[in-house]
Amino acid sequence: MDIPLHPVVVAEMERGREFLDRIRAARQALADAQVSIPFPDGPGSLTFNGEAMLIAADIPEDIFERYPGAEDLSDVLTAMCQEGYRQLTQTADQACLSATTDLQP
Repeated sequence: MDIPLHPVVVAEMERGREFLDRIRAARQALADAQVSIPFPDGPGSLTFNGEAMLIAADIPEDIFERYPGAEDLSDVLTAMCQEGYRQLTQTADQACLSATTDLQP
């Protein structure tokens, strides 16, 4: 014999399932995220995935002529990585916000 659950319990269980679905969707959005940061003065870019890992680098052949000193090149690459991280942080914040928005207690 099955004992029926109270309607409030059923409603809370449904809210829990909806919340888990939102969390899964947010995690998938982060897993699918990609951000491409172009070089500031010409062709080329660095592409990062949702885990902020560098997954592709379109390095132009004249990179060492454009940035003759090692410090110049490292400064540009560092700035590009920081921008990629900043954009991915915004993406993660938006995904978290979408997962938690409109939750009724």
